[in-house]
Amino acid sequence: MDEKFILIIICVIVPGSALNCQNKLTTVVEGPSTKYYSQYVKLNDTHIRVCSCDVKPCVKKCCGRGQAMVNDDCKFTPAEPLSILPKRNLSNFHVIYGNGCPEKHSTRFYPEDYTNVRYHLQINGSMSIFFDRDERVIEDFCLENAYRNRSNGLLICIPEDVPPGIYEFPLGMALSLPFLVATLIVYSFRELQNLHGKNLSSYVACLTIAYLSVIIVEICKLNLSETLCIILGLVRQFSFLSSFFWLNVMCFDLWWSLSSWSGFKAHSTDKEKKKFLMYSACAWGCPAAIVIVTVIMEFSQTPESIIKPGIGLPHCFLRDGKPFYAYFYGPVIFIFCTDLTLFILSAVRFITARKKMRLATVHEKIYIQGTKARYFLVLKIFIMMGINWIIDPFSWIFESSIWTWLFIHLSITLQAAFIFFLFVWKTEIKCLIMSKLCANSYSELPTISLRQTSARNQIIRQPPDTTVC
Repeated sequence: MDEKFILIIICVIVPGSALNCQNKLTTVVEGPSTKYYSQYVKLNDTHIRVCSCDVKPCVKKCCGRGQAMVNDDCKFTPAEPLSILPKRNLSNFHVIYGNGCPEKHSTRFYPEDYTNVRYHLQINGSMSIFFDRDERVIEDFCLENAYRNRSNGLLICIPEDVPPGIYEFPLGMALSLPFLVATLIVYSFRELQNLHGKNLSSYVACLTIAYLSVIIVEICKLNLSETLCIILGLVRQFSFLSSFFWLNVMCFDLWWSLSSWSGFKAHSTDKEKKKFLMYSACAWGCPAAIVIVTVIMEFSQTPESIIKPGIGLPHCFLRDGKPFYAYFYGPVIFIFCTDLTLFILSAVRFITARKKMRLATVHEKIYIQGTKARYFLVLKIFIMMGINWIIDPFSWIFESSIWTWLFIHLSITLQAAFIFFLFVWKTEIKCLIMSKLCANSYSELPTISLRQTSARNQIIRQPPDTTVC
C-alpha cells in the first residue's frame, strides 16, 4: 500500500529580517510613530523594529570588539573604547565593529602626524577634516585606536580621493627634475669643473635626490612597507639638509675668496681639489651626523622627555611639530643665519675692495669682478630658498589659506627652473653647449674662452664673433 506524505513548508518571518540595515544592526523602539524612520517592521501596537543608525548616528570601528590597529593589523588588545574622539561622547553613537580598512580603496590617516590638519566628529556621524581653512566632510570612514612607532594615536580610514592637500602632490617636483638633471649634465663638462662648478653640481645633486625621494613616496605611499618608508624618509632628510649645507659652502667660499683677495696669489688645481675635499667633508658629514642621531633617537629606548623623530608611515618623513623642528628645521635655521652673516661680511669686503680697485692689477680686477658676479648668483639662490623655507612653517602656525600653502610649495618646486636659467641659460654656457653638440663645426663657434686662469679658475668671456653653429 502506497503511503503518501504531504510536505508542509512553513515560512517564518523573523522580525527585522525585512530591514536592509547597515551591517544588519537593528533596534526595537517604543511607540507606533514611524515617520522618523526610513524603514521599519511593526512588532505590535507599542513596539517597532528599526535600523539602529536611524535612532543614533553610527560610527564604524575598523577592527572587531576588543581589537585595535597594531602596526597596521587588527590585533586583540586590552579593551579600550574610542575615548579619544574630541568633544564627543561615544554613548551618543551606535558603534559598528569590524568594518575594516580596505587597502586599495582608502587612505590611512593619522591626525597626530600633522599639526596643520584638524578633525571633528559631527553629531550626525559624519567626519569633518580641516586642512588649514579647507574643509572636507566625509560620510564613509572608520575609526580605530592605533599603536605604531611605539606611540598611541587614532587611525581614520578615509576614501583615497577625499583629502587633497593632506599629502603633497608631486607633479611640481616631477616637472622640476628635468631642469635639475640638465644643470647637472652641463656642469659635468670639464670646462666647468672648477671649484664653483663642483660646489654647484653637488648642491643640484642633493636637490635631485631629495625631489626623487618625495616623488617616490607620494606615488607609492599606499604600497610602501614600514622599512622602505623609513629609508626614504632618511634619504629625504639627508638630501635636503645636504643641499642647505652646500649652499652654506658656496657662501663660505665667497667670503673666503674675498678675505684672501688683499693677499692675492695664484692657486693651483691641487689646492682647489684639497679645498673641495674639505668642503665635501663638511657638506656631507654634518647631514650624515644629524641623520645618525635621528636613527638613534628613533630606535633606541629613550626617556619620554626626549623628542622622538616619529619617522615612518604614512608620509615617510619626520612627524610635524617638535620632531620636525628638532631634526630638520632647527639646523636649517642655523645654516640660514650663518649664510646671512657671511653675505653681510662679503658685502663689507666688496665695499673695501672698491676703494682698492685703482691700485689692483689686471688679474686682481678680473678676479674680484668674477667673484662679485658669483656673489649675486648665490645670493639669488639664498633669497629663493630663504623665502620658501622660512615662510613655510609660519603658514602652518598661523593657519594660512590653502592658496598661501599652494603658493609656497609651488615656489619650492619651481626653484629648479630658477637655478637652471640662472646658471645654465647664459651666453657663455649656451655657446659651450653648442660646441659640444656641434663638434664638427667647433672652429666656427663664437670665441669663448673657458680656460682656467690664475684668478681662481674664473670663466673669462671674450667678445664673440657673429658666426653660429
